[in-house]
Amino acid sequence: MGLVLQEGSRVRIAKVAVSAAVVALAFAGTYDSAPNTFAVNDVLGISFLALVVNSVLLAVALFFRPRLIGNALTAGTVLLGVLTMHVVHTSIYRDDWFLLGALSTVAYATLYVAYRAIDDRPWVGAVLATVASLGAGALLLPAPAPGSTVPSSVSAVELPDVSFSKKPNVYFLGFDGITPAALLGRFSTDTTSFHDLMRDRFRTFRNFFSNHGSTLSSYNFMLSLGNDLGDYPFFSGTHDVGLFRLFRRNGYEITTIAMDHYMGQQRGPYIDNYVVTHSESVCGKLGRAVAAVSFYGYCNIRPLLDPIWPMTTDEASRRIVESMLQRGEFRQPQLVLAHVFSPGHAWVGFDMSFFRRDYLTKMEFVAQLLTQVVDHLEVHDPSAILFVFGDHGPWLTISLNPEENWALAITDREATAAGIFPPQRCSAHLDPPVHRAAKYMTTTDVVFGIVRCLSSEDDPLAKKFERTEWPLIRHRTHLSYGDLLYE
Repeated sequence: MGLVLQEGSRVRIAKVAVSAAVVALAFAGTYDSAPNTFAVNDVLGISFLALVVNSVLLAVALFFRPRLIGNALTAGTVLLGVLTMHVVHTSIYRDDWFLLGALSTVAYATLYVAYRAIDDRPWVGAVLATVASLGAGALLLPAPAPGSTVPSSVSAVELPDVSFSKKPNVYFLGFDGITPAALLGRFSTDTTSFHDLMRDRFRTFRNFFSNHGSTLSSYNFMLSLGNDLGDYPFFSGTHDVGLFRLFRRNGYEITTIAMDHYMGQQRGPYIDNYVVTHSESVCGKLGRAVAAVSFYGYCNIRPLLDPIWPMTTDEASRRIVESMLQRGEFRQPQLVLAHVFSPGHAWVGFDMSFFRRDYLTKMEFVAQLLTQVVDHLEVHDPSAILFVFGDHGPWLTISLNPEENWALAITDREATAAGIFPPQRCSAHLDPPVHRAAKYMTTTDVVFGIVRCLSSEDDPLAKKFERTEWPLIRHRTHLSYGDLLYE
């Protein structure tokens, strides 16, 4: 009898080990796909909830008799864990439910067969648990040191010797997913408080584009002065990109500010300060439908934890602005780059009615933040230059295959709004290049204009950087922004 009980315990332990390792592997795949997205609080909360739910379900399944039913329930429990923890699949298979169902069936059958094998040979469980654990561990290992995988061509670019004749504080303030005023019809309105503020107190630009359709890539294109370098975390100073190098040579202290670690895990050696105001919940990065079924429903109960983790996205945004304005109190000239993850962009499977209301509400909040900024600078830092811009558009075409309509997809994702405050500052240097006949401007064009303004030279970077057009070769199309004018 004792041997039978001991054998039964070994089998149950092996099954629990396999179950835990497989679910951990599923979560590791999600975490590895976006490691900067997960706050420590979320990892702890998800882990605790997964432990509780799996303990209850496995306790029922493993002690169920006969073993045929017990194995079936255990396999179902683990498959549920894989589907809810491996959020990546919601994007990969969103348009092919048949494929997702087929793969789920195969996975269920594989798990069932594995548990049947463990009944007879508990060592099989030890092998499977070890393999799954090693896989999860490999995915969860820390990423390479910041900048170590960045193309060597970034540091190989030599900048001309550009000296600034004046050194005011320069603020770059980016907002996530801003749509230009001319395209607000998509939201059933013709203006917002944000766009009214930009029109009344800024010099704005017609047909403005962000140079890229994603946050990191858009910032990197600007920071590298027009090199398409993908989504490396340059914002946090991990590599010596052109804009940082240029201002550092002219004696500026460089600070970047973000809401969470999406823009980079840690400060690199090429900036002075990297401020993260809040580790936002991963739930805020998921669409409502995906969040509702992910991580055993963790996102549904996450608001209940606010008394414990009280920081909200709005409060984190306010802290970004406060941190940015505090930099103006220092004697050394300041270059400050701050990114606010608001109003945000659409998500896969979004509901347009809900998104419209949410987006317009957040635009009002963004307008309040921006009013605070310009009022403060007007009084306390009147010589400063403030460049406000959208990192990209609202992504209403996120579910559209760009191949079906490149012009629509690019306009939706890269047409945005931007402006300079005070409106007369650097005005002589911010006209569109002559060859474009004043048709459009890009984020990088404005950066070059600011450099011209500070250096009082005609075009100090022209010898190193060709700016006649920004060809959209990354989209595998020969369209230029000149073909996509929207006003």
